[in-house]
Amino acid sequence: MPFYEYRIDLFGYSRSADQCLAIEMKLQKWQRALQQALIYQMCSELVSIVLPSATLARIDVDALRRCRVGLIGVYPSGACREVVVPRLSSELRMHYRNAYIEELCS
Repeated sequence: MPFYEYRIDLFGYSRSADQCLAIEMKLQKWQRALQQALIYQMCSELVSIVLPSATLARIDVDALRRCRVGLIGVYPSGACREVVVPRLSSELRMHYRNAYIEELCS
């Protein structure tokens, strides 16, 4: 999904929870993923970044927690593990969120 000059890698909406989740995926550049995730907090209640497990040791997880951004590690077996749980965005702009929900549900 396009958002400003970026593309959200994965955007989902749960009707039962009435929440959106935006995911940014990178292979190595976790700081860049975090920059994009911070922008995506304007259109989604929850935002996480996804990175290969080999990259996890280099990540400042405290920075992610401070920024309310989640982290999911992907392992060589294909398994995924949530390393940092995302917290609700304090930057959410309902007009962006609602436009994406409308697009998804139409």
